[in-house]
Amino acid sequence: MATHAPSSSSAAPSSVAPSVPASVPGAKAAAKPFFRPCAIMLGGLKGHMFGGKGLGSGSEFSVTLVSPTYTDATSWMGFGMDFPLGTENEKEGFGMCHDVDRHFQFRPQQTDKLRIMVRFPRGKFSRTVSPLDECHFHRFPGSKRGLTVVDVSIEGGAEVEVDGFGLPFANSGHPSQAWLRHPATTAVVSDYTLLDVIQQRSFTFVVDHDPTDVPRSWNPAFYPPPFTLPYGKIHDWNPERYPKQLADNRGPQFLPCWGFDNDDAHLATLTQAQVQDVWPLHEATLKIKKVKLSAYFVDQDNLDSAKVFFIVVPLPDEFQRRFEDAWRRLANGSPLTIDVYGNPEDEDDLLQQLEAKIQDQPKSLKLFRTAHSIKASDLVLVARTERSNEGRQPVKFEMKNRIALTFDAQLHEFERKVNAVCMFHPKAAPTNPLAFGFAPREDLKVEVTVPPELMFRMSLHRDLVRGKGFWNTMRGALNHDENPSASLEQLSIAGCDAPHVPSPLPTVNLLDIKDRAYVDALMQEVLVDDRERFERYLTNRPLGLGIITGAPGFGKTTALALATLGMAASLGNVYGTAPTHVATDNFAARLDAVTCRVTDRYNQDRDESSRARRKLIIRVYKELDEYHALCELLKDSHKGDEAAPSDSWRRPTRWKLGLSMAFWALVCLRSPGVRELHDDDSTALHKIQDQVDKNEKFGPLRDLATGNVLWEEFLGDKSKLKGDIVELFHSLISATDIICTPPALAHYYDQLTFWRDSKAQGIAVDEAGNMVRQDLYSIWGNTLLPCVLAGDDQQLAPVVSTLIDNADGNCVNRFGEDAQISPLAWFKGTQWPIYRLHTQLRMAIGQFEICHREVYKDLPYKYGECSVVALPGHSNGRALESYINAKYPDITPAPAGTLRPIFLNCQDSFCQIDRTTKSKRNFDQVKVALDFICDFIQTAKIDPAQMVIITPYKANVETIARLRKKPKYAALSSIQPAATVDSFQGQEGDIAIIIMGTNKKVGPGFTTDERRLNVMLSRQKSGLVVVGDINVTGLMSKGKNRCKGKGKGKGNEKPSAPPKIVVVGVDGQLSYARVTMLQNIHDWFCEQGRVIDIAVKDKDTDKEVEGKGKRKREVEDEAE
Repeated sequence: MATHAPSSSSAAPSSVAPSVPASVPGAKAAAKPFFRPCAIMLGGLKGHMFGGKGLGSGSEFSVTLVSPTYTDATSWMGFGMDFPLGTENEKEGFGMCHDVDRHFQFRPQQTDKLRIMVRFPRGKFSRTVSPLDECHFHRFPGSKRGLTVVDVSIEGGAEVEVDGFGLPFANSGHPSQAWLRHPATTAVVSDYTLLDVIQQRSFTFVVDHDPTDVPRSWNPAFYPPPFTLPYGKIHDWNPERYPKQLADNRGPQFLPCWGFDNDDAHLATLTQAQVQDVWPLHEATLKIKKVKLSAYFVDQDNLDSAKVFFIVVPLPDEFQRRFEDAWRRLANGSPLTIDVYGNPEDEDDLLQQLEAKIQDQPKSLKLFRTAHSIKASDLVLVARTERSNEGRQPVKFEMKNRIALTFDAQLHEFERKVNAVCMFHPKAAPTNPLAFGFAPREDLKVEVTVPPELMFRMSLHRDLVRGKGFWNTMRGALNHDENPSASLEQLSIAGCDAPHVPSPLPTVNLLDIKDRAYVDALMQEVLVDDRERFERYLTNRPLGLGIITGAPGFGKTTALALATLGMAASLGNVYGTAPTHVATDNFAARLDAVTCRVTDRYNQDRDESSRARRKLIIRVYKELDEYHALCELLKDSHKGDEAAPSDSWRRPTRWKLGLSMAFWALVCLRSPGVRELHDDDSTALHKIQDQVDKNEKFGPLRDLATGNVLWEEFLGDKSKLKGDIVELFHSLISATDIICTPPALAHYYDQLTFWRDSKAQGIAVDEAGNMVRQDLYSIWGNTLLPCVLAGDDQQLAPVVSTLIDNADGNCVNRFGEDAQISPLAWFKGTQWPIYRLHTQLRMAIGQFEICHREVYKDLPYKYGECSVVALPGHSNGRALESYINAKYPDITPAPAGTLRPIFLNCQDSFCQIDRTTKSKRNFDQVKVALDFICDFIQTAKIDPAQMVIITPYKANVETIARLRKKPKYAALSSIQPAATVDSFQGQEGDIAIIIMGTNKKVGPGFTTDERRLNVMLSRQKSGLVVVGDINVTGLMSKGKNRCKGKGKGKGNEKPSAPPKIVVVGVDGQLSYARVTMLQNIHDWFCEQGRVIDIAVKDKDTDKEVEGKGKRKREVEDEAE
């Protein structure tokens, strides 16, 4: 039986029946959901009562007779039991639990109870219904609807299924804690244990419901057939299977699944979520490649190379209509190659192949406004010849040819993710056999006998990722194990002792460090009020799984760094990862900073023999990028990040010097361009440096690194030099304590794959709310290594290509909602205990209010000591507030002791949408923002390097970069380049300038995305300036506190109900969105009197339709 819908454990409270959206087609009409309070009578009506809280029995526990009905899942009948979680659980270090609310967009919400649902075997039980005899009424004084007796008998050898069994539970001092932690040995009523209650063959319920209605409301005869996902039982990557499979199973989108009944449902959902996200795009690329398009070539003298030129391709209307959906994604950075044909009649007359990329906003270039006129529908490409074209006829400029566009849909990445999911097939081999003393994975066959203790670990891991508890793995052993007590240490990689199935779940101490002083040195990084609960959380992690969450600025990455260093000290090597390069860089840098501080703190007043060593953290990049970067640094040791490989033409390299293999290699080679090796650095690092010093073969490398020999003077064998560099890289990887990379690199870089599968004893994941589960699987493997995740599921979610239906009602990705569930959100929604951070550590008082009001209402928080506005760290924010109050005296000042955001409302700004890429740019808003920054820094005399500029759209980033080159903006040179929201997550600045880029005419676009808004509005430390159109979601009410700057605003009533709109995401993906949060934010600025109206042009000089006249020409000329 396969289920694809929210887990039954997420059902509504006993008094509320969950509704299923009528718009979601599925099985034929079924009985209505049934949820009624009841009591379980053990031994019959005269026996002991369990539960019955809703019937006035005096019990603290509620039991509910249930029969939820689903449209795209198997409906079932059974009962639920709610056990109260301890009110002090967070304070005591257990964590906060969440459940998925069907009525709240299927997002995890806090819960105060653990819910266990028992499902009767479908078609293998019988039930009888009768009124309760009045002589028993006195035991149920709280009944409101009449009392009914329901007797259920399990037939033959059938067994119940249980959801939520074995999940972590805590309620100190309450009897339920012992019941749930020792369900096979602790009595709940008389001599009955919880396991006895669940495994009865005959059940008697007293239900608070009309006896005349129960026979039809709780009746298996009215239920639809079992639901099964229509994708078979074979889920490995197979391009030959997908075309027919997808064509035969078109339909609407499934509801998101928060608990899988079995492995097949789990594998089908997560593999298809990836396949359906890419396959339509892949098929479109094959069709596009077959279309021969007319094109002509334009030379450009001032480009970097004579081999680089423009290609203008008039796109026929039919082509644009046919590939509209795919084009939105392909035009946003997909790798592109062009086949140039001479004779259009001869398919084999291939002249050349060119690397190319799409030129965004080509009319912003003077070349295409003067010398070469183009139409709005023309596609403009920047191309260069590939090395494989040597010897072929060169392209002649101004020559017209026929071309074909070959896009790369990156199928190999989706294959990697699909295969990662298939590692959780019940017959899959262990992913890290070397760590358990087996042969390498490629030598393992399904027939290999896996030891029982490892099979047990893998079974627990499958239960964990299915999200419905651990009944399948634990029930057999609980029935036979007289002493079910073991810790995960007995099942550790090092031990591999025979498994004794524990109850509760086996736990891992992530701070199992013999030296208490080192633990204290770690914990001193934590706020005093949080130290005890954080240490308790890390020392008692069920299955080794820890999850850390918090709002922006609450210290998630630092907390994760501490947990990771704890794992490294207690377990061994740790593999660190994050979904993006930026997040991985941040995590590695934080790890390095924290290990240095902790080691320095520990080593105070210690002699050499007792000193601790810093953990060696390496942020590994592609080996070829590392090699080329190191060569550049051997030429000039002070190049820093500018040593990044320059031949990454279509996709710029992400390489940075800090903590890279090239960096550590230079440290070992004693290069003056990097820091010296510290006495407290890793012992292994000192050994490598000693070997490099003494080994003559590294002599040429040393001479180049130290500057004794210049690169131009080097006469040695440079091919041998490469071998020495690679050998040094491999030595560093072998010596590292913690490796940090994005997930994909561990799959494509053999040295990393070997290190992960043979050495890694733990996994650490930052920004886990932005990662797909398939990426986590690819790093984590299937043998339940200890793992700590950190992130925020209220910030950027995993990207899905489309979340809307086609015109025919069929959805491109039927599992789109599942694809958006990150690992962090998944475990959070399956009632796993979460460690929540409660203190705002970065932002000044007053800067977090918008995010808390709109996103984190249920999070109790306080500002930390560093948030006090008067501190030196917030001087730039104070300067901004003073500047605002002086320049715009009508603005409402921030209350004393606070700093508040400000909104610059650009009235009648001009927004361009590129017809090819659909990206937006708003020159007017960019100019207003840069003028504002210039005036502010010159007036306030602050360092602009502490400011950051963020905008949602890539085209706007390019507009900002071009405009900043003007002499009038020279004062802004020290500000780092503007970034998109997606590329800036996890970073911060003293003052953040947000340029929205949209206006009322073009609509809000994907700035309506609540998670993206949350990220945008939380990058600041002391000041936030939003530049945009306050009326983009509809005309705002003036309000009594609405203040004015230059110009006058419009004041009408705001819309009563924000509409739901279709938006195009940053990578061309489509989704539905509501403007509620964006409009609420605009309301807040108006209500607080923090809006400055700025007229960007005289209305009477530009009355033409946007994008068609004088204003457009002015914008293009100024941008150029």
